[in-house]
Amino acid sequence: MGATSVCAPVYLRRGAHMDLAAVHTLYDVLADDRFDLLYSGRFHDEHTASLIALGEDSARENERAHRQRLSFVMVEAYQNIVRHRAALQGSMERSAGRCLFMLRSRSKGDEVLAIDPVRASEIDELNEVLARVGGSDVKQLKQLFLDRLRDGSRTVRGGAGLGLIEMARRSGNGMRHELLPLDAEHRLFLLQVMVGAPATEVTPVDEVMRMHALVAANDVLLLCRSARTAAAQEAIMHMIEKDLDDGVGGSAGLKRAFLAAMEWLEEDMGERSFVALGREGDGHALVAGGCVPEKTVQRWMQELERINAMMPMEREQHYRNSLLGRRSTAVLNTGLLDLARLSSGPLRVATFTVPHGTRLLVEARLS
Repeated sequence: MGATSVCAPVYLRRGAHMDLAAVHTLYDVLADDRFDLLYSGRFHDEHTASLIALGEDSARENERAHRQRLSFVMVEAYQNIVRHRAALQGSMERSAGRCLFMLRSRSKGDEVLAIDPVRASEIDELNEVLARVGGSDVKQLKQLFLDRLRDGSRTVRGGAGLGLIEMARRSGNGMRHELLPLDAEHRLFLLQVMVGAPATEVTPVDEVMRMHALVAANDVLLLCRSARTAAAQEAIMHMIEKDLDDGVGGSAGLKRAFLAAMEWLEEDMGERSFVALGREGDGHALVAGGCVPEKTVQRWMQELERINAMMPMEREQHYRNSLLGRRSTAVLNTGLLDLARLSSGPLRVATFTVPHGTRLLVEARLS
């Protein structure tokens, strides 16, 4: 499926729930990718190991050199946000000035995107470094790196721009950037690096900013598509745990909800499945879904209706029966049952017609 139409970003205040139509639109942009990771949380240093694991897993069918290049670019782009993002006042940090990191693994290569606010006073120097990087081939980039390393010069962002130079050199495709207006004292710095594919494959800027606006409007912390391996799921759970250790709510329930969602998705949705995690006031919301064949949509809708209609004790009994392999009056999906047990209210459901069938989304609210 191709990308949906693009409009100018509008940063809206969310209601009491995540907007399932907005989550559908966000996922729709990524629908043709092999694997996706979108992160917009607290940007801890400790996420670096998880990013390496996810980069290696997403590129598992490629040669070792590609995996190493991708892991380096991911870590450097992520650390560029951690080290150099400008502090913003008020609500702007979670809205128009929000930091965002993405990995898009496509059929032809991998794209790493990073967005963070920068001070307007840095712009001239940053443009100078980026202009030199953009105008150099691989051999010239290596020499530029050595020259900067040798003379010890530094920029206001530190390191003489060595990270930017090395990302461009290792990618083999250079990189693209935009400095977008934010307020009188800040700009939004967008960096895009392709690994294993030409730079012409990068996501259009207006499409990136549309995703950025949807993430901000729904306070999305993380979205992962096609996290089917144990290694990818473990890395994501580490990220969830670290983000919530010093945040609102507890990580244990969210990790259980993530695993419950994955158990459900693995039954019927395969590579088109995804999980998104967002903040909801003093709690969180987890949205899981994917594309299902038309013939199974009605079955899932009936199962979700049945689960939502149960009293807590009845739901608990069905869940225990399922775990113990006992027969019951209906065969219900253990993952959905567990997700409903963990939710502070009924599971919300939405369906959307797409070329592959029907996209089914389920939201659990987690206090």
